[in-house]
Amino acid sequence: MSKVLLASLPWTTVAAPSMQLGTLVSVLEREDIMVEAKSFYFSFLELLLSQRSADFGLQDYVDIADISFLNGLGEWVFLVEPYASPDERRDETYWNVAGKHISPRLASAAKFARAHAAGFVEWVAQEIVRAEPDIVGFTSTFAQNVCSLAVAKRVKELRPRVATVFGGANVESGMGAALHAEFDWVDYVVRGEGEAALPALVRVVEGARVPSSVPGLCYREDGASVAMPFDMGAQTLMDSVPPPNYDEYFERLRSSKIRAMLEPLIHIPVESSRGCWWGEKHHCTFCGLNGQTMAYRSKNGDNFADEIIGLSRKYRRLLFHGVDNILDLKFFKSFLPRMQAARAEGLDFRFFFETKANLRKEQLQMMGKAGVYRFQPGIEALNTSILRRIDKGVTAIQNVRLLKWARELGMGVDWHLIYGFPGETVENWNEVHDMIPLISHFQPPRLIGLLLERFSPYFDDPDKYGIKMGEAASWYRSLYPLPPERVTELAYYFQYTARDTVSPETIARVQRRLDEIWNDETFVHSSFKYTVGPGFVEIKDRRVGLPAQDIVLSALPAHIFLICDNAVTPLEIEKWLASNEAPFEYSQEIILKILDELHSRRILFREGERWIALATARTPVDGPAAKPLWETSSVRPLAAV
Repeated sequence: MSKVLLASLPWTTVAAPSMQLGTLVSVLEREDIMVEAKSFYFSFLELLLSQRSADFGLQDYVDIADISFLNGLGEWVFLVEPYASPDERRDETYWNVAGKHISPRLASAAKFARAHAAGFVEWVAQEIVRAEPDIVGFTSTFAQNVCSLAVAKRVKELRPRVATVFGGANVESGMGAALHAEFDWVDYVVRGEGEAALPALVRVVEGARVPSSVPGLCYREDGASVAMPFDMGAQTLMDSVPPPNYDEYFERLRSSKIRAMLEPLIHIPVESSRGCWWGEKHHCTFCGLNGQTMAYRSKNGDNFADEIIGLSRKYRRLLFHGVDNILDLKFFKSFLPRMQAARAEGLDFRFFFETKANLRKEQLQMMGKAGVYRFQPGIEALNTSILRRIDKGVTAIQNVRLLKWARELGMGVDWHLIYGFPGETVENWNEVHDMIPLISHFQPPRLIGLLLERFSPYFDDPDKYGIKMGEAASWYRSLYPLPPERVTELAYYFQYTARDTVSPETIARVQRRLDEIWNDETFVHSSFKYTVGPGFVEIKDRRVGLPAQDIVLSALPAHIFLICDNAVTPLEIEKWLASNEAPFEYSQEIILKILDELHSRRILFREGERWIALATARTPVDGPAAKPLWETSSVRPLAAV
């Protein structure tokens, strides 16, 4: 019987077990295949921190792992023997290209890590060989390629008969074929989902199957690299994927000297779905996720709830991070109610998920009650013209609405403003610049430039979008000692020029406004809240960048303000007042006059015919904020106020 060792190397999130390793361990165990996992990325952090140097700390590891997809910094650390010989000219080229995007602190930390990289590669290779596996699998996503290549090469030198296998996002589609063709110490590359392919590959190594029978597999025949076509119709059904096995990671954590340092950050990655239900219909123009696996599949909500409870019981953990690209809307009728009920019984589950931005308030309320403490809604822009160009399927006012509700409900939001989209205008960004003080009490964003990703519509059809493609992002050339055209085949990010984008000066102006309005100190003190009394609404405005104001609204203005909790039109306001038999005079003309007055005082945000109140409720209530005060108040003279 073959023995499989699965390895995850730097750089990846150190405060969590590897989702890939955990899932594949469970899959192989189900097939009665002997398997062992090794979270070597954890070992690298232990090694660096054991040096007790001021040049490297936990935050340095976290930051290098987080930004390496932008500049290859983590990959540069492992340009060491046996993968690459020392080369001062190559290093100088890398820093000339990427250095301007890397802080002096992180540059120093990366150079400190480089000094220990070769010794770490040798140690890992020796550890693998001592385990005597027949197959060594390397999972590679984002900044894990170069370290994995270095270790794989050394393993083949020490134990030539071991079969080396690469899988993960870095070897999807043509990238995997290129890596296999260029690095002859990599015996196999599994492109696409591994639940079926990896057990089949084990049988190939054992001689029970031929390699050409495994869809998407790259293998060697008479010394030549062969890449089998990927079977788009054979994608994994999510309910067939067993719960991940994270035993090795938590055993390593329990015995680690850095356990106390990591404990506050530890979370369990979970996967309920693959693909993107929005992308199946409207592929966001800039998104390169789900290259071969866009078709959306999700687990049964009750099955996923059972999995969460089982993992929590097994590992004594309550914090879970979904690795899905988008939350299944069916979970609002299955998974989330189950978690809400569990929390009502006293279980303190907490979750992070990615969602779409056009959620309704009751959906956000359910998420909060189910324990979703933070989420990433894919906002990307606060201008509807830009949002339409990139096919996001939402408007600016919907994004503002989501940010407001999340702030009111105490839910953290991870969001970005992206610049560099073809067709954006100075006017678009001037609107964003002017909007920033209005929403300074919301969670702050990061402003980042567009990255051209493989598999995105921009990449697949650049002429359609006014994009001129270039070679791979320039820092790749320092990571792979290959001709430029081969580097391009390995790359995920690319150089480009785009038609009709705004100037750096325009973006710098927006960044200055963000820095002025949203910083650690001002965000804490920026607030814009309202309270509801018997027949009136009191508003206290303390937003950074705007004059402080205290406002009391009553009668019709109070109700219009409360109705504008959602993004509504004057006609919708009139219909609400009529259906609730409002006891005061109103008309379209009166409603518009009040809306204009509230807008002039920066209480409302307007987009087209829709208006939304920006203040958040000091005491959030279930359901919509707009309730007839003449019914809830013990005092009834609203019409006379």
